[in-house]
Amino acid sequence: MIPRDEWTKDQVGGEDEILLTASGVLILSYLAWTKDGLPKGREAMRRFCSYIAEQGYKGTADSIYDDLMHMDTDRAVQWLRVTCREWILDEAEIFNIAFDGCWELAGGECP
Repeated sequence: MIPRDEWTKDQVGGEDEILLTASGVLILSYLAWTKDGLPKGREAMRRFCSYIAEQGYKGTADSIYDDLMHMDTDRAVQWLRVTCREWILDEAEIFNIAFDGCWELAGGECP
């Protein structure tokens, strides 16, 4: 489950919508993979691990990914929250990481 402080409800175009924080998007990707088996979620986690490794997070992308895979869900969600806040300077970058620049995954369409 995505922690309550990682999302809000709001009206968008007259419709009730759920709006996620940047770390909420990462958590959703993680859960889509680990709970629902969606490969796009796994790919997003791999991209996130690569991104933070490039930013100077300790370890290689593969070692960070392996560490994440050995965490239970609660620990992984907490790690994603903290790591996102510490290593992502531009929250818009999360959408590129999670959706690989393809908004089809977020309900839009790819060019």
